[in-house]
Amino acid sequence: MDVAVVVLGIAGQALVHRKVTGSGRLAWITTGSLFALLVPLILLGDQVHLSFTTGALLSGAAAGLAFFVVVQLALGVLSRWPRFAEDVRSLYRDRGTLPLAVELGVGGLVAAGEELFWRGLTVIVLTPSLGTSGAAAASLLLSVGTYAFSRSLAVLAGAVVGGSLWSALALWSPGGLATAVGCHVTWTMLMVAFEPPAELSSAAEGRR
Repeated sequence: MDVAVVVLGIAGQALVHRKVTGSGRLAWITTGSLFALLVPLILLGDQVHLSFTTGALLSGAAAGLAFFVVVQLALGVLSRWPRFAEDVRSLYRDRGTLPLAVELGVGGLVAAGEELFWRGLTVIVLTPSLGTSGAAAASLLLSVGTYAFSRSLAVLAGAVVGGSLWSALALWSPGGLATAVGCHVTWTMLMVAFEPPAELSSAAEGRR
C-alpha cells in the first residue's frame, strides 16, 4: 500500500502543479483536497511515526523564520529579472479570493503533508533500495520534478532551495522530520501572509 500511496502522491502533485499553479481559489481547493487525502493514507500506513517534540517544532519554526527572511532578501535581488518577478506576482495576483485564515490553514496542511510525504513516506519506501542518503536525494529530485510541471521559475526555485533545506533538516537535525515540518509550515504560512517585496510588483508591471 505504501508504494501505491507514493505513486498516487507523485502523480497527483504533478497534475496539480501542471493544472492549477497560480490559479487562485482553484489552486487552494485542489491542493488542499489532495493533501487532505494523502495525509490520512500516509498515517494509516503506519510507516511514518509522529514523535514530534516541542523543541524540534520550535527549532524548525526558527529555521522557517530565518529562511523566510533570506527568501525575501533574495526576491528583492531577483526582482531585476522580469520573468521571475512576473512568476512571483502571478502566485499572489488572486489574493483575497479566500479568507486569509483559510489560506493559512490550507498552506499549513500542504506544507506538513509534503514533509510527511516526501521526507517521510517516500524516503522510507526508497531506503531499502537506495540507502537513507540516496533515498533522500531521490525523493528531492522527484519532488522538484513534480514542481517543474508548474512551468514557474519562482515555484521551481522554491522547490529546489526549500526542498534541499527540508531534506537536510530531516536527515541531520536532532528533531529529524519534526524539525523539517516546523520549518516548512512556518515558512509557508509567512509566505502566504506577507506580500513579496514591492520591487517585484513594479518589475512585473513594467514588463506588462
